[in-house]
Amino acid sequence: DYEIPANSPSAEAGGTAGGLTEEQKKEKIAAAAARARTLRHEQEKAKEDLRHKEETSKKLREAAKTDLEKKKEAVEKRAAEKKKDEEAADKHATSEIKRQMEADKAERRANKAAHTASTAVGLPSATSPGG
Repeated sequence: DYEIPANSPSAEAGGTAGGLTEEQKKEKIAAAAARARTLRHEQEKAKEDLRHKEETSKKLREAAKTDLEKKKEAVEKRAAEKKKDEEAADKHATSEIKRQMEADKAERRANKAAHTASTAVGLPSATSPGG
């Protein structure tokens, strides 16, 4: 007698030393076909999941890029506005200084004229000490 090793396909399928019966062969083929269909289905599902994840990732990258560009534009806009405000403030300060200098100059001229007029008439001037 020939003994089938315990780990042989024939022994696992319950076969005999003469091999598998026709019914066992058909069952084995059907089971293999079912496994193949299941594996193909799982593979297609995995491909679809991967494609979906790649699309989602791409959309997220594009959204992040757009968001970053918007933030950059906003920062640049604020910087331009700040610079514009600073320039306007500088112009205002410069014109204010010029106006003050003109006012001081006019006041000195007025004081000088008043002093000249008062000394010509012999009155003490408003700007002279003790006057």
